[in-house]
Amino acid sequence: MIIVFFGQPHSGKSTLSKLLFGHLKSKSNKPSAHFIDNDKFRLLFKDQDYSREGRLRNLKRASEMAYYECSLNRYVLISFVFPYAEARQYIESLGKQVKWIYLTYDVKEKRGREAFHCVDFEEPTEIAEENLLSINTSEFTEMECLRKIVSFLNL
Repeated sequence: MIIVFFGQPHSGKSTLSKLLFGHLKSKSNKPSAHFIDNDKFRLLFKDQDYSREGRLRNLKRASEMAYYECSLNRYVLISFVFPYAEARQYIESLGKQVKWIYLTYDVKEKRGREAFHCVDFEEPTEIAEENLLSINTSEFTEMECLRKIVSFLNL
């Protein structure tokens, strides 16, 4: 299963995906999960292009890597903005089960990464309701968010 944490920068994607990664690791003594984080991924491919084309290129790469890792019978957690329906549809077209964790936060709450926001972010209206969990991270603690995610994923 591919589990995508997505939303604007500083909405909690990396934090919550790391918490879920730790939860999965604590349940198994073998490597049953792989974590792909946007910031580290961009450094790996030396691709700091935040234009629509650059984001789509980067998301295609990440989607293909996630598909490969999932083919090794691992949970794959990816933490990316995933702002475009086109990119979200691409990862789903690869043929693995994808669950989406959409994170938002109150915009009046400054978190320090507003300069990196994607101004043309497309709301996830194309994702099937049973595959999407939306959480406003301003309303819950990290552990409350993790419990919601674990419950949604039946882990």
